[in-house]
Amino acid sequence: MIRQSNKRKTLSFYLVDDVFVLQLEGEKTWTIQADGEAEVLGSITSWKTVTMKEGDLLYVPKGIYHYAQTADGFDVSTHITIGLQESS
Repeated sequence: MIRQSNKRKTLSFYLVDDVFVLQLEGEKTWTIQADGEAEVLGSITSWKTVTMKEGDLLYVPKGIYHYAQTADGFDVSTHITIGLQESS
């Protein structure tokens, strides 16, 4: 999945698979749940922020809430998300 954005912030969500995010263009600021898995978004008490630059790789474990926004000073930011599914 490739995503490109213009200053748009995504809503907080989590994925059911582990993912790697590769920043391809521009910079993007990611806000990631820092206090382990939470069943309810409102119960999260700690967040960490990471700004990714071209070439940076980020790992987000399944079940971890997160959202992203194009970093200040950039009109465009593009990343690719690679999901890892468990084999059954």
